[in-house]
Amino acid sequence: MKINTNHLFSIQKPPFLSNCLRFIGRLIPNIKYIRAIPNRILKPINSLLGFRGPYIVKIDEFYMCLLPEECVDGNLYFSAHLYDRKEILFLLKRFPKDGVLIDAGAYKGYWSLKFACRYPNAMIYAIEPNPYVFDVLKFNIKINGYKNIVPINLGLSDNEEELYLHLNLSGNLGGSTFREGIIINGDKIKVKVAPLLKIINEFNIEKIDILKLDIEGFEPRVLSKFFSQAPKHLYPKYIVLEMHFFSITDLPYEFQKNYRVVLKGRENWVFQMNS
Repeated sequence: MKINTNHLFSIQKPPFLSNCLRFIGRLIPNIKYIRAIPNRILKPINSLLGFRGPYIVKIDEFYMCLLPEECVDGNLYFSAHLYDRKEILFLLKRFPKDGVLIDAGAYKGYWSLKFACRYPNAMIYAIEPNPYVFDVLKFNIKINGYKNIVPINLGLSDNEEELYLHLNLSGNLGGSTFREGIIINGDKIKVKVAPLLKIINEFNIEKIDILKLDIEGFEPRVLSKFFSQAPKHLYPKYIVLEMHFFSITDLPYEFQKNYRVVLKGRENWVFQMNS
């Protein structure tokens, strides 16, 4: 295994020059082509200078442990203000003070931390299958002292079983997937998975204001099982899906009947339950 989390015991703050690059990144406006500067210029320069981390950095109002060379980490490290910008701003305005967010495919916890920070009386359930990433997720929750995030080390599927998680070790660990044949010559680990409704019942979740699914193409499978069994009062008010690997027609009929698209971000579509 090429991944370890021993670095969690020896994390540093970014060097001065790396912080200078971060400062430039935070000035980048949300304009097409220009917003690519952090990934195409700042991140390569940072790597050439040998600033690989991990580093603890302040992102918005909270702190995260990040590896700048990783895809998601790099986006957050240099330009968090652009990351999932439209959908997060849209949902933060509509999230109740005592809301419930299920963040499935939480990775290192940016969405979970963002909502937990803004809404201390809310409950956040951060689901992450990769045990190595999960250690960092727990660390990020701990260093911020948030008590309203529940980390869950499971994957989502349509059955309770064990599946191989294929690890993307080419700089996009957040793109690891349960789908076969997608990642060539990568490593894989066996992890536990369960249906969404089972997790909801085990944690006595009585309502869901936002369900965010970023599970690399397993969304149709998970939603099909959920909508075939869940009572309507558990239908999320909003569902956020990364639409890279499937189309709306791949989603279950109950989803298509009960939800409509209200926003399309660069990475995610936001669906709202019909009133």
